[in-house]
Amino acid sequence: MKRAWFARLLCIGTLAGLAGGVAPVGEAAAQEDTGGALAVMAASERPGNDDFGSALFVPLPAGARAAAGGTTADATREPGEPRHRALADSTTLWYRLQAPTTGTMIVDTHGSQIDTVLAAYTGTTLANLQRVRLNDDYDRANRYTYRTSRMSFPVVQGTTYHIVVAGKRGAEGTFRIWFTSPGAPFY
Repeated sequence: MKRAWFARLLCIGTLAGLAGGVAPVGEAAAQEDTGGALAVMAASERPGNDDFGSALFVPLPAGARAAAGGTTADATREPGEPRHRALADSTTLWYRLQAPTTGTMIVDTHGSQIDTVLAAYTGTTLANLQRVRLNDDYDRANRYTYRTSRMSFPVVQGTTYHIVVAGKRGAEGTFRIWFTSPGAPFY
């Protein structure tokens, strides 16, 4: 049974390994110091799916699971972005998927190294997003480890859903996110 599940696992990869996974925010700038030498300041980088409009598309076939991961380091909360759980959840990354079938989808951050918050939305812009589900601290019983999130929500075939993962209270670090389509076994 586990072998069949593994064969259906679609691995998306890490954010840094994906095309457009990391986008430069500024250009490296060179400045001359008083001694005549050039000092080069490195540009900061944000993940490619830091903004709603650049959400990473997750190809999720019916009956399958997909995984992605990366880091919330240098992630930001863009102007106009809704409060997911709290205003302090400022390190957010966006994913977009289309429901392959009607049923219940599960999204979780099991295996993440930071405390996460998850939210699912429908809508086409930040201004018209409608929250479908939110979860923070799925494993409330385990106070001494990082708390992961898990949400299950009804989906309609062909509808686009936007999923956001946030570092709770602006936490920066590595995370993993799992997408389980309706009909797929959940482990």
